[in-house]
Amino acid sequence: MGRSRQYGFWRDTHLMIKGEAVRDLQQIFMQDWYYMTNERCSGVDYFKDFSHLESTTEGVQMIAGGPDKQWEVIKNLFFSMIISAKKSIWIASPYFVPDDDILSALKIAALSGVDVRIIAPKNPDKRIVFHASRSYFPELLDAGAKVYEYDQGFMHSKFIIVDSELASIGTANMDMRSFHLNFEVNAFLYKTKSTEKLVNDFLGDLEQSHEIVPEEFAKRDPWGSDCLNQQQDYYHHFYKDCIFPFFYKGGFLILLRK
Repeated sequence: MGRSRQYGFWRDTHLMIKGEAVRDLQQIFMQDWYYMTNERCSGVDYFKDFSHLESTTEGVQMIAGGPDKQWEVIKNLFFSMIISAKKSIWIASPYFVPDDDILSALKIAALSGVDVRIIAPKNPDKRIVFHASRSYFPELLDAGAKVYEYDQGFMHSKFIIVDSELASIGTANMDMRSFHLNFEVNAFLYKTKSTEKLVNDFLGDLEQSHEIVPEEFAKRDPWGSDCLNQQQDYYHHFYKDCIFPFFYKGGFLILLRK
């Protein structure tokens, strides 16, 4: 995907929803439409009949999150997935800026022996988010997590897989803006063939990535580790304390709701 020479090959992951789960996706669209236009759309004409389809034991659940919701639904589901992991947590995210809850859960999982792996882009499209993401890597590496950077272009896939059985894929990043601010929608998959496909895709992406080695990561800056740590702290706090609060608490939501 993508034609810009700046990013080269664009790696992304999408899915097609079929069957009863389409009703949930349609309902999410109707709610967003009403939120933005104040126009109500209802009636059977908007919802297709899926009774003719063959039933299946595979589970698919469509979940929406956004500033119009009382709870941070997608973040809470991610958190639940992480703390329930017994064997593995595999994450692909182009913008990895977790809040304290998700970060702590990932570190505790890694310290408990769970195989935590994260793939992030090596070639970023947003420089400040790239550095903010990297500011989290040292403490994750110290906890035993493995972090990889995708070498073949820009990694834009957004999914999480737990124990090779439970997965979520959609618009939400593992990022504070997706948790608290953006309108997002994700599919949560329970022991489906699509989950198996995501597992294989993740393993394939690992082959196109390089693992970040803590010792080498600390040496990547020519000015030394002290300066590097200061840079990491700067980007970490600048994004967390300046950029994100500006959108979350500032005039953005006020304008959005007018």
